[in-house]
Amino acid sequence: MAEVLGIFDDPNEVARLGEYDLDHPTPRFTCAEVGVAGIEAGDVATIEGKAFDVMESPQLDGTGVAVLILGTPNVVYNAGL
Repeated sequence: MAEVLGIFDDPNEVARLGEYDLDHPTPRFTCAEVGVAGIEAGDVATIEGKAFDVMESPQLDGTGVAVLILGTPNVVYNAGL
């Protein structure tokens, strides 16, 4: 297990961009791409002592920054079926 410095985005807080509210339903962790090398969907990330499921492979932006889309473990997600 490795420690990675990054930004944990709490889904319970709504960010504002000018007059627009930016909201997303899942927690996210933004960090350097090298910090999440080898992470895959199905892995578990522990952030501040709380476990989160990694929902998909890291989203890489091409500048060395990656975003992990996280989910709460043991929760049934609506797959749109």
